[in-house]
Amino acid sequence: MQQSRAKLQKANLVRVKLQGANLIEADLQEANLVGVKLQGANLRRAKLQGANLMEADLQEANLFEANLENIKFDSQTQWPAQDKIAKAVNIPEALRQQFQIEQEASAPSEPQQPSEE
Repeated sequence: MQQSRAKLQKANLVRVKLQGANLIEADLQEANLVGVKLQGANLRRAKLQGANLMEADLQEANLFEANLENIKFDSQTQWPAQDKIAKAVNIPEALRQQFQIEQEASAPSEPQQPSEE
């Protein structure tokens, strides 16, 4: 799998369209993502600490092990399904309550893919 590792910390990406973008392991810490379109984006292991996701659209986004510590979001933030949010780490308590996600006991397990032999 190709890695993104984009370094976009503190970037101002207000209302940018990033549908389906490969943002694996991207550093989006403290980025201004107000109203950004991230439908279907791959945010696997992305660093989103402190990012502003107000009015952002994350429907169908891959949040596997994405770090959601101290993110800002509002009632207009559109999230993927509850099972996809639950795979993120450091999920804010308000988001846990909104989607009825239990406190994480350990890191989520990544789905196994068949080996290519």
